[in-house]
Amino acid sequence: MIVGATLAAPWSVLAYWLLGELPQQPELILIALCVGMSASGSVLLSATYPSAIVYMMVILTPVVVKCFLVLEDGEYRLLGALTISYGLFLLNCIHVCAKLFADRNRAIDELSRSLVETKAAKLDIEEAHKRFDDALRNMPQGLSMFDGDDRLVAFNRQYLDIYGLSPETVRTGMKFQDVFADQTLVPDIIDYLHSFKKRISALGYSNNTVTFPDGRVIYISYALNSNGGWVATHEDITQRKLFESRIEQLAHFDSLTNLANRNLFKDRLEEELARHRRIQTEFAVLLLDLDRFKAVNDALGHHAGDSLLQQVADRIRATIREVDLPARLGGDEFGLIALTGQSSSKNTISMLAMRLINAISAPYEIGDRSVVIGCSAGIALVPTHGERADEILRKADLALYESKSSGKNCVTFYSDDLAAKADQRNILEIELRDALWREEIEVAYQPIVNLSSGRVEVVEALARWQHSTLGMIPPSVFIPIAEEAGLIADLGVLVLAKACRDAKKMPDHIKVAVNLSAAQFAKSDVVEAVIFGLADTGLLENRLEIEITESVFLADDSRNLKTLEQLRKLGISIALDDFGVGYSSLSYLTAFPFDKVKIDKSFIANIDRRETGAVLSSIVHLSKALNLTLVVEGVETAHQLEELRSLGVTLGQGYLFGKPAPFSELDFGSRASIVGHETVSSAA
Repeated sequence: MIVGATLAAPWSVLAYWLLGELPQQPELILIALCVGMSASGSVLLSATYPSAIVYMMVILTPVVVKCFLVLEDGEYRLLGALTISYGLFLLNCIHVCAKLFADRNRAIDELSRSLVETKAAKLDIEEAHKRFDDALRNMPQGLSMFDGDDRLVAFNRQYLDIYGLSPETVRTGMKFQDVFADQTLVPDIIDYLHSFKKRISALGYSNNTVTFPDGRVIYISYALNSNGGWVATHEDITQRKLFESRIEQLAHFDSLTNLANRNLFKDRLEEELARHRRIQTEFAVLLLDLDRFKAVNDALGHHAGDSLLQQVADRIRATIREVDLPARLGGDEFGLIALTGQSSSKNTISMLAMRLINAISAPYEIGDRSVVIGCSAGIALVPTHGERADEILRKADLALYESKSSGKNCVTFYSDDLAAKADQRNILEIELRDALWREEIEVAYQPIVNLSSGRVEVVEALARWQHSTLGMIPPSVFIPIAEEAGLIADLGVLVLAKACRDAKKMPDHIKVAVNLSAAQFAKSDVVEAVIFGLADTGLLENRLEIEITESVFLADDSRNLKTLEQLRKLGISIALDDFGVGYSSLSYLTAFPFDKVKIDKSFIANIDRRETGAVLSSIVHLSKALNLTLVVEGVETAHQLEELRSLGVTLGQGYLFGKPAPFSELDFGSRASIVGHETVSSAA
């Protein structure tokens, strides 16, 4: 508006100044010029409607004012009226032009916006293409896209690599069968194409797995497109399949022996039982437990134990049939489901079990060592002994327990007597707990005699259980129960306390020897129990002797050595019992300064053999060199006694000198007449 007024001002001033001063002809020229300028300028300025109106009004208003108000002549009034009418007409023209300009501007604006939007859309499309290309290039899977005419629309390098396709020969627009023209994996590529297109047309998606001759496994997932084509992802899942196979292996197979584990064994047992219920098949379940494995494992180390278990597994596999399922159930226990068809022969299963036992019991080579173990087996038959998994396993386990209790290296079939025996054992366990709580376990003492003087020097404390209804229960029965039930530590503490009380009443020169098992070292504070027993009775420390076996070292070498050292510092003597029956007893003689070594009774039983005499003679010399007192157990005859005396053995223990007896029946007198020294005083 300011621009319009500024442009029109000179003309309006000129018209107002000259109008009435000029002759008529020049005035008309002036009027024409003003009107022409108002018209042309208004049209030019009509794109901005207000400026055009101001421009026109500024030029024509002075003309009208002067004609009507200043020059009071009729001709000038007529000229003013004509100017007003012209202004009105011009105003309408300005409005029309302004509308045209406005429409043009809107069109230009819309076109500009459209161009901007088009440019933005183009950028978005380019960005989308870039992202799509990046996604294709960087995605781990191969991708291919075909249209409704089976022509290749898009693909990535991974797709080519998976199928060994050349980037020089594969391009968009190729037919599916042309892309794979050189493949040999699928005999009929057209039939394959029609087959999977039919599947994805029906469901909208499909997938399949292709295994290549080189072992690679490719998983393909198809999805239907709206144009009748499809997009597919191709993933190499070879490693995943290997991992899944490994996980499956770990879940169902023992990692050490590669036999089935307990979980798979139970699953297969359930399957065979279900099969039995359908078609009445019969089969047997065998449980195998290695004898003396723990001693090998502890003596030679876990690496040797693992190697032994692997060799045992190999022998089991070599002995059974392919249809049978062997399993490692844990530790040194194995299982076997032996399929026998429609009818099983107990004799056939027994022969299989004995073949397994013989195979397992043959010598093994572990490093540079030759190792011999045994095997015990328990068998339950389906359906003879039951048709439930838990029932069959329990009964096979009872049969196995019977084999191990019967001397090992044998096979036992389940019978109802075993169940009754197990029930009796459970009752004995409960009653043993009660007997321990009531301190009803008694202690008997067996003398250890000096073979030169016949004098009793030590008595060994032995636990005895006088049952109220069953009478005397031998240690061979209740000691294993105590060990399996976790009562052995309580039993040992009770025997120790009673032995200390009885020793206080014995002659001052008599020592009392108490056996402590590896379980007591593991489950109780041995030092505390010993200190309490001595303090409670006032027994001198040098009158107590602790007997241990090498199993104490095998259980926890460093911890138990520390315990033994603490006991020795108290002034208590330590004896190594059952020497010569383990794997590495000699090493223990140097690992700890024992006071005494007790030779196992198995040596004295074969004392007439030259080899036994030579070994005993070596042990006597070794004990003297190490300043150890030597005791030989199991002396029962005068001949054995003479042989021991000739070898220079110091002490002896056995029925020849006295059986275990209660404290009230002990005789501490000299055994001089027995050892051949009748002149020695019997005043003990």
